[in-house]
Amino acid sequence: MSRYTVSGLPTFSRTLTIFNRFFDGTDTVWYKTTLDGCFLSIQNAEGSSSGNIVPSDAYLARIPLHQNGIGKKEWDALEEKDGYYTFAPGDLCVIGEVEADIEKNTSGTGLLREYGGFVIRSVIRNDAGPLAHWRIGGV
Repeated sequence: MSRYTVSGLPTFSRTLTIFNRFFDGTDTVWYKTTLDGCFLSIQNAEGSSSGNIVPSDAYLARIPLHQNGIGKKEWDALEEKDGYYTFAPGDLCVIGEVEADIEKNTSGTGLLREYGGFVIRSVIRNDAGPLAHWRIGGV
């Protein structure tokens, strides 16, 4: 596991743990990185499932750019992924620091239920200007 402090505005005070998913040809393997100094917004909403109204929170996180945070294609091509992180749809973002790991070939949804967090669905890299950051969203 790696841990980095990324710098942002004073409101960027949350700790997030990112689990990057990688399929190595045989197994699904998870790589964990803890990031301090992030922004997190949670929008409480409702959705429907089988005709029933159910809670469906929407998450938005902003993570200042850091030299160890790289694009998905670049990260996938690394032989040694420890020490680097990325953001991609299907990865997990857990709120706070998480000591537990995700075992290979499992989904990690148990960690989301236990700690809170979301499956990343969208990733935008805003890399211009003094507030360059990753913007990730999910449910």
